[in-house]
Amino acid sequence: MKRFVAGLIALPAPALAHPGHGAAGSGHWLTQPDHLAVIALAVLAAPLAIGMAARAVTALRVRRKAGRARDAGAAR
Repeated sequence: MKRFVAGLIALPAPALAHPGHGAAGSGHWLTQPDHLAVIALAVLAAPLAIGMAARAVTALRVRRKAGRARDAGAAR
């Protein structure tokens, strides 16, 4: 529940945005410091998320392999 609330808080809200948000073009993301911070966080977070996903997949494969080996040994 805490993560859900944190996610809701992190959603962009036009009422909280700085002026000129509605009519801004794509270049707006590269000219506003607050948007540059969001881009920087995304660039830093992406490798971390990819690494966590890779470790999870590797752990899952190891568990499955161990389970198959255990099952093969029990079948003898």
